[in-house]
Amino acid sequence: MRTVSRLAMTLAVLASAAAHAAGEGVFERQVVAGPHGVVEISNVSGRIDVSGWDRPEVNVRANLGGGVERVEVTSDHGHTIIKVVLPSYSFRSGSADLRVQIPRGSELDVSAVSADVNTSDIQGVQRLKTVSGEIKADIASDAEIQTVSGDVVLHGHGQPAHLQRRHAKPHGAKYGHHRGLASAKSIEDEDSLGGKLLAIGDSRNSL
Repeated sequence: MRTVSRLAMTLAVLASAAAHAAGEGVFERQVVAGPHGVVEISNVSGRIDVSGWDRPEVNVRANLGGGVERVEVTSDHGHTIIKVVLPSYSFRSGSADLRVQIPRGSELDVSAVSADVNTSDIQGVQRLKTVSGEIKADIASDAEIQTVSGDVVLHGHGQPAHLQRRHAKPHGAKYGHHRGLASAKSIEDEDSLGGKLLAIGDSRNSL
């Protein structure tokens, strides 16, 4: 019985180590950040949810799927970088769902491949890029949105803003410029790849 018990315990430890090595589980970290710093987030697959808050900190919570090696979080001189790292042999198969809280006045730069991006309550400039994911964002300042095949839904809050949309195509790129985005009731844009842009301004304002 003791031999069986020890074998079962050994197998359980090995299974736990294997899961940890594969990156499965929950990751949490919080770092100090300035109220108007820069936050960069990169993820290959999964989801990225970013919201603003009043604390001078960046809080990261990630649910990691198999194939993720680790999540790196660094902060230096007002510049915070959050990166989901996959093993070199993974062929981009790892997935992670990120929930990030950043100072409301931060400048945000998000880069993804097949991850959906969702932002809310952020007052700084936003640059959001994903290849095949959907982008939903609250826009209170200038924004640059870049997709290949994903839909885009933007909400304004009655403040003047400049939107630059770059929708990559096999033979070039499409650029959409919408000034006064937050003052517009709605702007729609659609192209041959099926990606759709819907920008909704504060209902109290109209062109």
